[in-house]
Amino acid sequence: MVGSRKWSGLALAMLVLATGLGGTPHAQAKGNHLYSSEANARSVCGKDKVVWANIDKPEYYRPGSANYAKGKGAYTCEHSAKAHGWQLAE
Repeated sequence: MVGSRKWSGLALAMLVLATGLGGTPHAQAKGNHLYSSEANARSVCGKDKVVWANIDKPEYYRPGSANYAKGKGAYTCEHSAKAHGWQLAE
C-alpha cells in the first residue's frame, strides 16, 4: 500500500509539472483535473465540491480545513480526487 501511495503522489506531481496547473475547461477535457485557482475549479466542478489536492501525499482537503490551499498542491473536484485514489485528509 505504501508503494501505491508513493506512486500516486509522484503521478500527481508529474501531472502538475507537465500541465503547468492549467485551469481551463479545455485543459480539463484533455485529462487535466488540476487548477491553479479555486474559481477555475469551481467553474468546472459544478455542484461537486472543490478541494485542495496535496502533491506530497495522495490526500485532499475540503474548504474550512486547516490545510486547505496550503502547501504544494492544486484545486480539483472532489470526485476527481477520489477517482485518482486520493484520500480525504483528517
